[in-house]
Amino acid sequence: MESKSRTAEDFHSLATEKYKNGDYQEAIKAFRKSITLEEHWNSYQGLGWALFITNQLQEAINAFQKSIALKETWDSYRGLGSTLFRTLQFKEAIYTFRKSLALKEHWNSYFGLGSALLRTNQFQEAIKAFQKSITLKETWDSYHGLGWSLLKSNQFSEAVNAFRKSIALKETWDSLLGLGKALCKTNQYSEAAYILNRSLRLVESSSIKNINYLYELLADAYKNTGNVDAAISAWESYFSYTEFISYIDPFLGEEDFYLKLSNDYLEELRRTCNSNKCDLFPSFQGNNDPSVESWKYLMYLHIRKSGGYSFAGPFYLLKEHLVKVHRTSPRLKGAYRYFNPGRYHQNELEVAALKNLISSNSYNKMKSIFFSTHGASWCSLCESISQTFSANTRIITTVRNPHQRLYSQIKHDAIKSNSSKKIYDIISEKNSEYDNVMHKYIFDYGLNGSVSMDFDLEKEEISKFVDKIDFIDINDFSTISKIKSAFLSASSLPNIVQYSRINNSKDREKQFSCKLSKHEIDYAFKHCSDKGFISKDESIDYDLLKRKTLDRLNFPSCFNHKICQIHPLTFLVSKEFEGSIIPTKDFLKDPIYYLQRLN
Repeated sequence: MESKSRTAEDFHSLATEKYKNGDYQEAIKAFRKSITLEEHWNSYQGLGWALFITNQLQEAINAFQKSIALKETWDSYRGLGSTLFRTLQFKEAIYTFRKSLALKEHWNSYFGLGSALLRTNQFQEAIKAFQKSITLKETWDSYHGLGWSLLKSNQFSEAVNAFRKSIALKETWDSLLGLGKALCKTNQYSEAAYILNRSLRLVESSSIKNINYLYELLADAYKNTGNVDAAISAWESYFSYTEFISYIDPFLGEEDFYLKLSNDYLEELRRTCNSNKCDLFPSFQGNNDPSVESWKYLMYLHIRKSGGYSFAGPFYLLKEHLVKVHRTSPRLKGAYRYFNPGRYHQNELEVAALKNLISSNSYNKMKSIFFSTHGASWCSLCESISQTFSANTRIITTVRNPHQRLYSQIKHDAIKSNSSKKIYDIISEKNSEYDNVMHKYIFDYGLNGSVSMDFDLEKEEISKFVDKIDFIDINDFSTISKIKSAFLSASSLPNIVQYSRINNSKDREKQFSCKLSKHEIDYAFKHCSDKGFISKDESIDYDLLKRKTLDRLNFPSCFNHKICQIHPLTFLVSKEFEGSIIPTKDFLKDPIYYLQRLN
């Protein structure tokens, strides 16, 4: 036994030496040989850290757990917590870091705890953890975590100070991003623009999502300094990185063999999806059917609190996913050109940037076009796109009862707002964003960034606007489903299976506390109603417009075939608005398995 013990110690010493020299693979081999001869907590702990550093995370978890089973030490709990955090098991990481701190207070364990609390939106607890970490040792990443926790809890001035201290120790793009955002929140826009430009110089060129977010913040900073040209230029950079026009192979290099299904089976599959709180939007093979072709160019006019996120969001996510796959797969070559600038266009500067980009280049005909507005003026952008691409763009909007829509908007803002005062400030504004929203969106006036006006339309002018738009009831799921399927079919894009109520208000209510009581929301609604904030909304005969729309809609004939052919790929969109593509045949084999993953 003595000989074996010495041999185990020899391997442990060798492993420790290899670990210190950065030769982690050899360290792993030596730790394992030591454990084979004698199971010791210290060898399991060393093995866990070597596996963690080499990103063999599940094996690292097993090693740390075995070390703890033999002897509970603060460092094994810290290692386990770090690995659980890396594998996105944040609640388990919080518990484990607390176990580590109960044995020994260490700055790194407090840092890990703060990071896990931040990821689970426990901002006040995260602030305390990061502050304790800093008390024990000042590090750039603890100040960084503190800055983001303060920013998320709306303590903006304190966040500015924390980010400055982080940057003084180490300048990173995301600390600069946090500082830039906090400066915007404290109305220090000129410095924010300078800081955000510094962040852009440091961020990795492959981090498209981060670059886009930085340009979005930079555009807002420039706008608030009055530098409109610089703001538009920032938006142009945003759209360029987004690849608002992109070559995409919608079959991702696979053969475009559509799968044959009976219509009865497809209906059964739809019911299965619905019973699991999901929706199925098949992409059919159109075979050059003119009624399919007529759905290639689609604009969605997103009226606030009228189901727009669930309608348009998955289209943007699908395009983003396909572009990402193309960037990481050099073998793929774009088969078609698509116009899809991403996001909801919320202000006139975004619209101006898009118009500049498409007018400064000549483009071939698109395979399909999809874009959406959410508060920005839409007519001029729609006309510009139609002229540039020689496209007859179809305009869709979903509508609901004006009373219900306004009440929902007030309630939504009460959940996301920093304070109840902000709600009443908006109500009191001369051009309030609660004032006859449906009327403004439909007739394209007084929107974000555009000039408000007293708006009395003649009958001819009313017809000019409403005849361009297809009006769909927010609860007409059958028609909405057909529209989305028609667009996917015309675009040769994959089928979509999505969680039905993305961005559901009930989910937000569970996650965030409402800033107003029901009595206050009722009062705010009555105040809006008394000020005439739904009088023009109510003047529109939505039932007539919806009936006229349904009379003229023409869906592809393939929708009614006994045997239909659907796309060989399916895009899955989860409740958390995360997307993935799988072969349709895999989905058909076990739809329940995939549907449960989306909830």
